[in-house]
Amino acid sequence: MLPQLKLISLVVRVFARPIITSKKEISIQKVQMSKQRFITQQMLNLGNAYYFWDQKIDRIYLNQNLKVEYDQLNEDEALKLGTEFFLEILIYTILILVSSFEIWKNYFEYQDRQQNINNTIRVILMLKQNLQYQINIIKEQKLKDLNDIQQVYEIYETNLKSFQNKKDKAIKQISIIKQLHIQDTKKNNQDC
Repeated sequence: MLPQLKLISLVVRVFARPIITSKKEISIQKVQMSKQRFITQQMLNLGNAYYFWDQKIDRIYLNQNLKVEYDQLNEDEALKLGTEFFLEILIYTILILVSSFEIWKNYFEYQDRQQNINNTIRVILMLKQNLQYQINIIKEQKLKDLNDIQQVYEIYETNLKSFQNKKDKAIKQISIIKQLHIQDTKKNNQDC
């Protein structure tokens, strides 16, 4: 795990190095020219602490004795290292904040898109239910109309059968009357 951290740190430092280098000299001059000894002292402390922990990590990684006294940096090197480390922290903090802001912004944009999609789905489902309801009403109306047509057809069919029966009876009666008339005519002809 430790070599991976070193590798990640190295990669980030390589990409941040041009920015840090350009700002380091200006920052060192400002710190040295500063009338406030407090800032200079903090940069020296930060540089010495960074150097101490860097040596300690190297000794842990190389399995060396940790109890041996650590080297100290002179004031100029400690100031340079402290300023460089401070600028690295500043740049990494800005990068993390910008990345966090982008993640936060994308998260809420995603939530808004998801809410819009859910609302659209809800509206589509409501429209589908409404259409299904209208289709069911139309089906019921058509079935009712079909039943009405069926009843009208049955009434016409019954009337047609009744008319057919009356027609058949009328034809039979006419036939009977014709036969009677023929028989009457034959009797009249025989009587004459």
